[in-house]
Amino acid sequence: MPAGSLTVYCIDTSILIDFHRHYPRDIFGVWDNLEVLIAEDRAIAPKQVRDELKAWDDWLAKWAAKQKTMFKPLLAKHAKCASEIIAHSPALAHAERRTESADPFVIGLALAEKRTSLLGSDYVVVTSESRTKGGRIPNACGHFGVGCLSLFEFMKAEGWSFVQGPHPTTQ
Repeated sequence: MPAGSLTVYCIDTSILIDFHRHYPRDIFGVWDNLEVLIAEDRAIAPKQVRDELKAWDDWLAKWAAKQKTMFKPLLAKHAKCASEIIAHSPALAHAERRTESADPFVIGLALAEKRTSLLGSDYVVVTSESRTKGGRIPNACGHFGVGCLSLFEFMKAEGWSFVQGPHPTTQ
């Protein structure tokens, strides 16, 4: 991770799905910007996010499979924090699902890394769940003192802007 006090974004599955649905690879530059953050180790996610994406078996799942550094293995400190989160917010575990929910692990990754960060970096969750509509992730983040951003708050925090005109590769 780069030196200094930087924000590291723990990306929820919903953000990657929203990128895939609303921001095609060939316009806006969103994917290029995200890949820069991944290369800087500033956009991370637990491996459970990649596992959720595998179920789609589409371009996004193939893209995720190539992002080796983005998806972090489950460490004991992440599992401990995910357990705390599930104990407080059992709905995050989605017990009715056949596959393990990534939600508590996204928050658990941010919380564990925030607690043990020696570089003073801030770890923030990025999700499409709405705070105003009872989003489970934003509520759990608030309870545990973990920052939580929406897709547009994330883009704004990074200073991403998109200008009208032809894509540089099509000129």
